[in-house]
Order: sequence, then structure tokens, then C-alpha cells
Amino acid sequence: MALVAGDFVNNIFRKHKLCLAVAQLNRVQFLMFSLLPGASACLNDVDLWITLTWKPSSLKMLVIFLSMASEMSSYRKIPRMSAKTVEGKINPVWKRICNRRNISKYVRRSFTSTNTDLPRFYHLIKTHKLTQAVKIRPIVSNFNGPTTRLSCLLARTLRPLLKHDPAHLENSLQLIDRIQQTDHTANQQLSYLFSLDVVALYTSVPVNEAINIAVDNFPSTTGPLTREDIKDLLTVILHNTYFCFNTQVFLQIEGLPMGSSLSGILAILFMDSLECGVIDLYNISNPYDRYVDIYSQASDEKEADTFHSIMNSAHPRILFEIEKPNTSPDGRSLSLLDFTVTIGPDGNTEFEFYKKKAKKPICINYKSAIPKKTKRNIIRNKMRRIDQRCSNQTTKENHQKAFIDVLSQNDYPRSFTNDITPENASRRHHEPPPNNDTDWLYLGTPYISDAINRKITNIFKDEGFPVRVVHSMQHTIFEPETPRRCCDAGPDWTPGCCSDRESGGSLEALCADSPNRRDKAVQDFNESMSKIAAHTPVGAIEPLVFQLPASWDEAKIEDKKICKERALDACQTVCEFIVPKDGNKLFQAIQQEPRGPTTELIALMCAYRDAQTRNVKRQILSIYAYHHTMKKLQAFHEPYEKVSMRQIKLSRLHAKQTGLGSVVTKIFHHRVCLDTHKVDHFVEFINRPYFYQDVTYGTRKLSLDGGSQITMPNVIRTVTRSTMVMQYLQYCKEESLEPISRSTMYQILEVREASQRTSLCGLDNTAGEGASAFF
Repeated sequence: MALVAGDFVNNIFRKHKLCLAVAQLNRVQFLMFSLLPGASACLNDVDLWITLTWKPSSLKMLVIFLSMASEMSSYRKIPRMSAKTVEGKINPVWKRICNRRNISKYVRRSFTSTNTDLPRFYHLIKTHKLTQAVKIRPIVSNFNGPTTRLSCLLARTLRPLLKHDPAHLENSLQLIDRIQQTDHTANQQLSYLFSLDVVALYTSVPVNEAINIAVDNFPSTTGPLTREDIKDLLTVILHNTYFCFNTQVFLQIEGLPMGSSLSGILAILFMDSLECGVIDLYNISNPYDRYVDIYSQASDEKEADTFHSIMNSAHPRILFEIEKPNTSPDGRSLSLLDFTVTIGPDGNTEFEFYKKKAKKPICINYKSAIPKKTKRNIIRNKMRRIDQRCSNQTTKENHQKAFIDVLSQNDYPRSFTNDITPENASRRHHEPPPNNDTDWLYLGTPYISDAINRKITNIFKDEGFPVRVVHSMQHTIFEPETPRRCCDAGPDWTPGCCSDRESGGSLEALCADSPNRRDKAVQDFNESMSKIAAHTPVGAIEPLVFQLPASWDEAKIEDKKICKERALDACQTVCEFIVPKDGNKLFQAIQQEPRGPTTELIALMCAYRDAQTRNVKRQILSIYAYHHTMKKLQAFHEPYEKVSMRQIKLSRLHAKQTGLGSVVTKIFHHRVCLDTHKVDHFVEFINRPYFYQDVTYGTRKLSLDGGSQITMPNVIRTVTRSTMVMQYLQYCKEESLEPISRSTMYQILEVREASQRTSLCGLDNTAGEGASAFF
């Protein structure tokens, strides 16, 4: 239904009515407003889908609707905010963590936000589904933002947690492998494959719940950052998501910002926790995987709808859309990401490359300024994707031919596309040459850089030698021992190495992942201790049964007792291994060793804290610097005054050279910032007799910075200082010499005082001294 002037309804805000009026003035025809299920009568701009006829002015109206973010439930308009103010909120938290964990100054500076800009807001049109409604993705560009550096640090820290999510897939090729390995004719019934898509995932994830889930999954003994540190950083970053739009500043108060490196990881962890709760609660055994969307299979459509309704009831903010397969005589087909899977009546699966219907036949034009090498790689990656996602040779050739036609429409000549054949496109990068009867001569060169390797190869090619690189440092570092299909993915997907473990499937595989990892660690511990005990009189020790899953304070009394017994046995066994004859004495010495500082050490540390100069501090620290390790000394000094590794090393060196507690001799160092050769050359030039003349009486004393004095006779300068400097510069230019700076010359001439007199030939000393008043 088209809205015209005067057809305003009463269930929308006044500002929305005003926008509709402006739309009529701009001749934009709005067909309808589509609200999400369960929405109230008022318009919510986060979930607002605008259906309009695409005219040039309609893009302007889309921006008008997006500019009404002050009424959104996920965003709040801020009157005034700058990037420096946001830095003032984030940097103190990071510095407090660095001080608490003794993080080096270099790392602290690397992740401290300085000279940043507020993130910018922009949107992208969703083209993955061809519908009459226009759906947008709100993106907050966090490039050079106040939270960019710490977000990257947390992303690298939390990314390993995704390996423990058995349902998470790295790319679509893993999904194809998983579908091929699944039995689609179980119980003599064809499986019903379907997908679930979260509506507005990032803006629907609760921030506090996502933070708690990430902190709970983070191991307590990994790296310098603890769970408390991770929680503090996530809280301050996600609660300070400010961005600019239309010269106005907004704060995202709900959901994760799309565009941050953290949002994807937190969304995956949140969905994993949500799915595990649903599976445990309803005892669901349907196998499923997750890559962008959730892909699962059921026995029929009714079971799929039941699973869909259960997932929709899992969380009040998370809403799923279901996509069902199309049924035909050939079987059931479903389009997933960039491929279409068809399950035949006999259970066999066929795959075909899938292109979105909304995608236009546009690619990088041949006449663009992008290098040809880049264009060639893009085309090869596209051809490789088609080759990997088509199981039928006929469909593969059809899609490749269609892609070549698209290249022709974008001005690519036939000679350019003929060189990129499907055979070359499907060939892996850095594939070694095929074996033939040619006797190759192999030359090993030291690895310096990739640029040097290319230059060496080009030198051989210029001389006409047929050479190629058969193995490089990249193969050793990046290629796994066993080739994986996920490593062959193009630039459209992030390449990564799969593990050999089961990463998906039923409820048992999902819930038993964490205990299996703990059992493997316990088994490794028992094997290591058994090997150690075999070389001691103990012979064998009682094996460890479990690892304490909770912290020590939260553990039960029985578990604590068992842990103490196993730890005591392990310590005694290790002591017997280190000292075979007197292992008990070593164990007693460890137990009797004082854990904290002694009274004498506390007195010395207090004296160190109250010392006024660094030399006195070094003198005091040298008394006990050798009595403890560096880390233990730093731990002892924490309540009094922090001490660095360098201070401990200097104190130990002082004690070794001069003795414990000896007075530190103060050494004066005078830095020479000038080139002595250039200074000597200039002084030799100005000492020439036609610049200075001696007088018959009097001396001068030249005071040096080191405290010494030089006595020199009085002289008369026959030319001005500027004349001397100009003549010296001219001399250096003629001799092709590099002089000292002009200001340094004037400083040298100022230090060397002299009477400036001209035209004094024939005058006595008394008249000459009187003439100095004129200069």
C-alpha cells in the first residue's frame, strides 16, 4: 500500500510522520513498513525495514531514517564527546592492569590509545536474501578508534577459545566435508536439512552476558592476563562504544558493535553457551554445525519446526529465522552461503556453486589501476572456489563459463582470461613441479627475506636459467604436516588448520569435549610421573584421577584432601629423583624454607625505600641482592618500593666489584656532542695570523666545563666573527668538506674572547684600549 499525504496513522511518532512528509516532497514512494514479529506499534529503527522504490533520492531518505538513532533502543545520543575523553576512560584501566601484572613498559605503550578518532557509523545493504524489504547492517568502523588496540589484544587472547567450540566451523569447505560425512538415510528415511539465521545477531547479544561467558571460558592460568583483567578490559571497551554519524555522537548501550574485532568472537561464545543450554534442557540429539548460521538436520519438517521454536524460546533477545529445503523429484536442495547442497532420494549429496540472486555481474574492471597480478589472483581464487564447491563436472563448467562471460562484460580481453584456465586456477599455491626426467640442480640459499628471494630468482631468469622455488620458509612455517581442505580456501574466507578431533555432531560429542581434554592432561601427567618414579626407590605412585575443576576456595573438603595427597606424593618422588640418596632431606629443606622475607630483610627494604639517592639505594640493595632470585626480590619489594631487573643487576655487579654494602663512587661523565675532527679543523683555520694579532701585555683564562682553566695571551681580532665564519664556509665549499654548523662556530668564537679592532696599525696599546669602546 502506497502512503500519500494525509494518510498518517496514529501509531507512529511525530518524527516518523515528518519523514514521510519529506519523502513525499522528494518523490519517494514508500510501499510499507515491515516490523519484526512481536514489535509494538512504534517504529524501532534498529529493526526497521524500509521497502521503497530504488530512485536516486531514496538513498537520501534511507540516511534520514538512520539519522533518527536518538530514539533507538540500542543507541543513545550524546550531546558532546571526543576521542580524548574516551581515551581517558580506557587508558587508566589498562595502566592499572599493567602495574598489577608487572607488564613491561614497551607492551604498555603499544596498547595505550593516543591520537585516535571517534569511530564512524555506516551501513551496508543485506544482499544475501532477495526480498522486497531493504535490510541494512549497522556497522561501527573502529579503525584508529580509542578501543582499537585493546580490542586487537583481547581478540588474539580470546580467539583460542573458539577451538573448544565443537560446533564452530572455520569456512564453508569444512561444512561441505561435514555434510558429505553425514549419513542422510538414517532410520530408512531421508534427512531434512535446514538452517537457522539469527535476526540482527550483533545488536541482540547482551553485553554483560557475553562478557561473563567469555570470562568463564577463559582459563585461569594462561598468559599474563587473568580473568579479572579480561573482565575489566571487556567491560570498559564494550561500555564505551561511541561513534559519529551526521556530525552527531551516539553511544551504543545494547548489543555488540559490528565492526569491532571482538564482536565476532564474543558472539560465537555466546551462541555456543545458548545452544548448550538448550541441548541440555531439552535433551536434543540432532547433529548440527555453525558457520555464520546454524545448520542442522532432522527427520522431517515438523521436527525442524520444533527445533526452531525451541531455539526461539532460548533467550528473549535472540530471534531465529528458518530456511527450509526445496523439495523436488531429484531430492531436497538448500542454498548455504556460497554453495547449494542437494540430497538425492538415495542419500547421495551433490554440491553446486551458489551465487546470490541480488549479486550483479560486476567485478573489478580490467581498465582499473589495480595491478594485473592482483586481478589475476582474484580471478584464480574465484575459479578455485567454483571448482571446490561443484561436485558435478557439467555444473562446474557452466559456472566457470558464466564467470568468464562476466569478465568479458567488465572489459577483460579474451587473451587475459584464456591464460587463467580452470586447471591453473584449481592448482594449489606453491605446488612443487611435476616429476619428469629432467635432472634438476638444487641450490640452497640462506633465508633473509622474501624480497631477497625474488631478486635472486630474477637474476637467474635474466640470464636465461629455468629456475623456480620448490621450497621456502613459508612451507615450513605455514603448511601443516597433513594437508587440510580448509587451508585451500581463497581470500573470501579466513584460512585455518582443522584439527583431527570431532568438531560437531550430536549432544554427546558437544558436551564431552571438555572432560576429554582434561582426561588427556591427567593421562599425560600420570605417564610422566610413572617414568620419573621408575628411576627412584619409590617405584610407583598412586595415579592422579582428576583435575580440580573449580578454584581452591570453591573446592570441596574431600577434593582438597585428595589433591594434597597426590601433590605430596609427586613432590617426594621428584625429590628422590633429584637427590637419590637423601631425597627426604631435600623435601624437608623445601618445607622448612621461609616463604616470606625475614626481619632483617624487611629492615633493609625499609631503608632502601627511605634512601634519598639512587647510589645509596644501590649500596643497600647490594647487601642482599645475591641472597634471592630476581623474581623473589621483586615480590618481596612489592609492598615497599618496586625494584626493576636492571637495578638488581647493577647492585649485584657493584657487590661483585667493590664488595657488599660498599659506598658507590660517583662518576662524572661529560658527553661530547661535537665531532672533534671538525672542531680542530675550524680552530686551526681561525688561528691563522691574519685573523689574530698578539699584544705586548696581559693574559686571559679560559674556563672549561670540566672545571679546569687554560691561560692564554691576549689577542686582537682583526676581522669580525661573521667574516671569519663566511670565509671558513667558503673554504670548506672549495675543498668539498663538511663543516660544523654556523651556530656552533659562533659559540666557539664567543668562548674564545678577543678584542675586535680594525685599522689600528701604528697605534700604541693605550690608544688601542681606548678604541675598544667603539666596538
